[in-house]
Amino acid sequence: GDGTMIKGDAMLAMRADEFESRRKEVCKVACDVVIRGGRSGPALLPTLLVGGFGEGSVTASLRLALAIAQNGSEEQHSKLALSGLLVPVSDLLRVSLARGDLYKFSAALALVRFCGPYVAAGTRGGVQSVRDAIRVATNVLLLPVNPGASAEQMETQEALKSECINALESLSKNAALWSAISTDALPSIVAYLHSSSDPGISKISLPETRSSALRAILQIVQVPSHAVAAAEAGLAEPLGRMLKSNNML
Repeated sequence: GDGTMIKGDAMLAMRADEFESRRKEVCKVACDVVIRGGRSGPALLPTLLVGGFGEGSVTASLRLALAIAQNGSEEQHSKLALSGLLVPVSDLLRVSLARGDLYKFSAALALVRFCGPYVAAGTRGGVQSVRDAIRVATNVLLLPVNPGASAEQMETQEALKSECINALESLSKNAALWSAISTDALPSIVAYLHSSSDPGISKISLPETRSSALRAILQIVQVPSHAVAAAEAGLAEPLGRMLKSNNML
């Protein structure tokens, strides 16, 4: 439903039961079927996700893509990424955020997180789609905390920010995306670290989310120009706060 949030870390926690190997095999076969295109046309799954077989197919195909991402290997993640899947997923991410559809937004974000690291320049609009998704995640990170919001609303907002940070960390493993992350997301990641390290408003933020943000930055600052961008974005201040708070523990 609209109010259910898909969490990437929960997807990573594989169910170890007697059906595990069967699930993996089914998802492997399903992946090979849905990434095929007919007569040099688009692959089946991206077509389903844009509503090519009716609006009712979108949610079902989204669930199918999630199942393949959850139970598939890196090979399946790569195949999904190279099939053009992230073009409709990126659009879905933007539209579902505007509509407040938590399920579709978090599901699309999970697919970006798992498949985005495998996009390559020049393959069916993959890099540009992920760049668009990075901008959407950036917008979520910049959402202000409403002091009048209920505890549940604040937790949901923080959970969304956490999912966005985790997705950006995952994407930072792809060097083809470093420039996009540096340009579009770095200032927002630093702003998140600023707010989450502020003693007055950091009570709802999670230490593991801050660690994920730092790992994302650590990946891209291997390039000197991105290191300069991080410094200019004000990274030193939240780093100093975190070091100080760790020393006080």
